[in-house]
Amino acid sequence: MIVNAYDVAVSLANTRFKGATWGEVNCTEFVEAVLTEQIRAAMSDPTFRLPVAVMRRLHVSDVSPADLPAMILSGCVRAGGVASAIVIGSWGWWVAPANAQRSDYAQWWRRGFDGKWEGHAFIVEDAEVAKSAGGVVTCRAYGAHRSLNGIGTHPKRFALSGGPDRRVYLARVKLGG
Repeated sequence: MIVNAYDVAVSLANTRFKGATWGEVNCTEFVEAVLTEQIRAAMSDPTFRLPVAVMRRLHVSDVSPADLPAMILSGCVRAGGVASAIVIGSWGWWVAPANAQRSDYAQWWRRGFDGKWEGHAFIVEDAEVAKSAGGVVTCRAYGAHRSLNGIGTHPKRFALSGGPDRRVYLARVKLGG
């Protein structure tokens, strides 16, 4: 059975996480729940749990905070969050931003004006090449967003390509079929 991550995310937002605020669930907790439910459904195994090493990678907790900025800058897969977790778990593969589509998982990093990197994990709702922005690939992001104080579609599009102050890791789950 092929199970779509976006549909799983919307279902979880309307059931298990209905009314949840940012303080009750953050972005990596939400994508962890989506990935777990997607795998459970595809494998018809309601007891499936993500292995500890995969969960640490998903939450980027297997990386020292002091080492993380250099890893992000170099494109190290250990900074890839949920996308890296999918690949090391053998549930899918890396996706280039130009090939992003609905239901891909994203770990998005942006360097702020203060020079510090900020991360966000989400499910791609849609992706397109912005002709007016010089061919930059953008997407709508579905997930737990601080700015929404909950779960839903972020009102602004996220750039998936372009710029030295942005790094994006994308992966697509491929189970069954």
